[in-house]
Amino acid sequence: MKQHLLLSAITAASLCACNQAGKTTDNRDSVSIDTTNATQTTSGINCYQQVTGRDSFFLNLIQAGDSVTGTLEYNFFEKDDAKGAFTGVLRNNILRLRYAFQSEGTTTTQDKIFKRNGDQLVEARPDKFSSIGDPLFPAEDQALVYDSIPWKQVNCR
Repeated sequence: MKQHLLLSAITAASLCACNQAGKTTDNRDSVSIDTTNATQTTSGINCYQQVTGRDSFFLNLIQAGDSVTGTLEYNFFEKDDAKGAFTGVLRNNILRLRYAFQSEGTTTTQDKIFKRNGDQLVEARPDKFSSIGDPLFPAEDQALVYDSIPWKQVNCR
């Protein structure tokens, strides 16, 4: 009989502990959700696409504050594609990226610049090229010249 009472007491204590643990976990989850919602305005994942004729380009942008990372693909019709990853910064709606990509079996690194206009991006055109053919852009945002065809925000794949 004593063993039965002891077993009942242990079971009851376990049930109480489990109910308390559930309440604590729920409180922590709601705090975590509140924190996440507070930072959504400066962080997130967005994807953009541009289609020009038979060429299509896709950018997956991951933002955390003013730091950005992601992937960028240039799919050219009847040419070699360029696919790679980038890191960079977003300031005053200007994305300045360092893009490392594979094309024609070679890894290349170049600068890329985009301007965010609402739910679209426009790519900056270089004002000149280095002696090895790398695009060069002006340091001042006001001096940048942009392509006329926007990259439209799309569902991420």
